[in-house]
Amino acid sequence: MSDKEQHILAKRGLAATWIYLIILIGGVPLLGTLGAIEIKPISLNELGDLLAGAFGPLAIFWIVLGFFQQGRELQNSVATLELQAKELANSVTQQKELVSVTRETLEQERQVLSFKENQRKKALQPTLQISFQNSGSSGQNRFVHDLRIVNTGESVSNFSANLVSGTEKICSISAVHFKNDGTLDSRHYGKIEKFDGILDLVIEYTDRDGEITGQLYGIKYVEQSDRAKYVITLRET
Repeated sequence: MSDKEQHILAKRGLAATWIYLIILIGGVPLLGTLGAIEIKPISLNELGDLLAGAFGPLAIFWIVLGFFQQGRELQNSVATLELQAKELANSVTQQKELVSVTRETLEQERQVLSFKENQRKKALQPTLQISFQNSGSSGQNRFVHDLRIVNTGESVSNFSANLVSGTEKICSISAVHFKNDGTLDSRHYGKIEKFDGILDLVIEYTDRDGEITGQLYGIKYVEQSDRAKYVITLRET
C-alpha cells in the first residue's frame, strides 16, 4: 500500500471514529432527555461494562480497518516480490545471453589466433619441388634414376629424404641445412624403371621453431610409349 492510500484509509477511519463519538456522546443525553433511557448513578463495575460496550464496536472497527490495511500491504508485497522475481528472471536471461555472446566472441578469437598460428607455422615450412625421372640405362637391365628436391620456401635443418620400396631403401638425400633456393640431388642405379604400386618418399626436417615435421610423398610409374614417367603426389604431412 502506498503512503497516499494509507493516508486516505487513516483519514476515513478517524472520520468514522469522530462520527461515532459524536453520536455516542451526543446521543446518550438526548435519549435520556427523551426518556428512551434512564440515566442514573452507576458503580465502577457498571461503568466499565458501559465503556466496554460503548467503545467495543469502535475497537472492532479499527481492528477490521487494520486487517484490510495489512491485506493491502500483503498484496503489494506479493506484487513487489513477483516484480522482483520477473526482474531476476530477466537478469538471468540477460546474463545467459551475455555469456553466450562472450563464449562466441572467445571462440571467434580462438579461431583467429589458431588461423594466425597456422599461417605462421606454414610460413616456416619449406616449399618442396620434387622430380624423379629415368636418366638412361647402365646395361644389364639396370636403369639410372635421378631424384631432385628444390626448396623454394623457408630454410630448415636436419633435412632427410628417403625413397623406399616396401622395406628396401632405394636412395636417400640429407642436408644439415636446406636453405631457400637450395637443391639436393641423388642418383640411383637399379631395376625400378617399371614397378607395381607406389614408391614412398619419406621426408623429415626441423623447422625454425625446433619442431620436427614429416612429409610422405608417393611416386607412381605411368606407362608411356617413348619413356617412363613418374607421378609424384603428397600423401600426408
